Amino acid sequence: MSASKSKVQLPATGRRKRGVAVHMGSDCGFGLPSVLMLVVVLSTLSFSLLLIQYFHYTAVLRDASRLKADMAAQNGIVFVAAGKSIGPDSVYFNDDTNARVYAYPWGLYRLVLSSGVSGRTISMHSALIGQRMNALFKNALVYFNPQHQLVFAGEAQVVGDVQVGRNGATLGVLEDMKSLPGFPVTGTIESDGSFDGFDFNEFGIQVEAFDSLLETAGAGGLVLTGPSPARSSGGDYDFEKIAQGRATEVVLHGSQVISGRVVRVGEPLRLIILGSVTFSAGATVFGPIQILSTGAITVPPDVRLEYTILYSQDSIEVLSSAECKAQLISPRMTIHSRAKLDYPSSLVAWASTDSIGPSDEPAIAEAPRSVVLKDNVVVQGAVIMNKRAVPLDELELVVLTPSSKVVGLVYSGEEITFDGTVIGTVITNDFYFYESPTRYFGWIRAGKIVRTDLPESFLIPVGLVADSPQLDILDWI
Repeated sequence: MSASKSKVQLPATGRRKRGVAVHMGSDCGFGLPSVLMLVVVLSTLSFSLLLIQYFHYTAVLRDASRLKADMAAQNGIVFVAAGKSIGPDSVYFNDDTNARVYAYPWGLYRLVLSSGVSGRTISMHSALIGQRMNALFKNALVYFNPQHQLVFAGEAQVVGDVQVGRNGATLGVLEDMKSLPGFPVTGTIESDGSFDGFDFNEFGIQVEAFDSLLETAGAGGLVLTGPSPARSSGGDYDFEKIAQGRATEVVLHGSQVISGRVVRVGEPLRLIILGSVTFSAGATVFGPIQILSTGAITVPPDVRLEYTILYSQDSIEVLSSAECKAQLISPRMTIHSRAKLDYPSSLVAWASTDSIGPSDEPAIAEAPRSVVLKDNVVVQGAVIMNKRAVPLDELELVVLTPSSKVVGLVYSGEEITFDGTVIGTVITNDFYFYESPTRYFGWIRAGKIVRTDLPESFLIPVGLVADSPQLDILDWI
């Protein structure tokens, strides 16, 4: 019997000699991306912090450069005011900054424009320059007429010192006025015949240039470069765009009404207008702008004028309640009631100082000049009428009505009818008033001059002090 073969099956042990199967949790595959994402976030955050620090650093450098340029521009003006010896128009400082400085005669004062440079940063500043007072302006009243005696009468009052000519001073009596018990002067009265008026040479050159421009433009001989003056959709001149443009001289034909915000920054603008000029309600004229006119100029209320020069060959009127800060130049000016001209403003009634023709006749037939300050007018700055080279037959008067007030300087090379108040100094060739049937020359019957209340920081027009003049910053624009 043969043995039978049988298969023996071994029980499964669950082991394999080769390969191992590892079963992991379902979230184990996200670990590496999370780490990468964290690295990216941290890197971005670090880069952002570095970028913030960089921008902060550059902003600090930019602010420092802007500050240095700003200081350089201001220091350039200070150097000019101090009379420092500099190059033609450049000032270099020890901190690697410099300033380009330009000075212009600006009416009674000087206009200085300064561009400060620090690296690639430029800053601009501008200012008006005036002149410090000398000993003459320590007086309340200077009367320099060589022929008349100064006569105090009525309600005249002077707080401060008085300087008179060689004829001295005395007291007078007027009808219907109380006689004075003594000189109405709190200071001293001294006789000194050495002063005979101011030399306005620099100012006179400017006025001659104004007249020449108006004459040449009127004859069609003034050729200007640059685009034609901008006009609005209505066809009128667009004064805002004209001021913003690069043109420095613009001729406008016909009478003009200036409107809008006419703001000039940098080089001065000169508007040469062949006609009369007025301003619309709410108009603003700001900055170094000269408005030259062959006709009358009228300044209504609700108009802002700052640092502007108005020149009229005819007349200027500032209407009631108007307020501005400007230099007004014209043969005839009337400042109506309650108008105010803020410091440093000025009124100048100018006549040529050239003697042409026979000495006993005026060179040109002209109407007499006049400056009239009506009730409750306030002028802070200067009121000036220069001495005419060849006198007219008619009187040329500066008139201060009883409630008018000037803070600063009143100067006349002709006559003053003085009934108002001056906080500062009055310098005049003569006083005048008329009381029927008599004309009084050399008499001061009313009015009040108070020198002691004028701040010592007050600056006078440039050129009034000829010997060793000291300049200073009058106003930043």
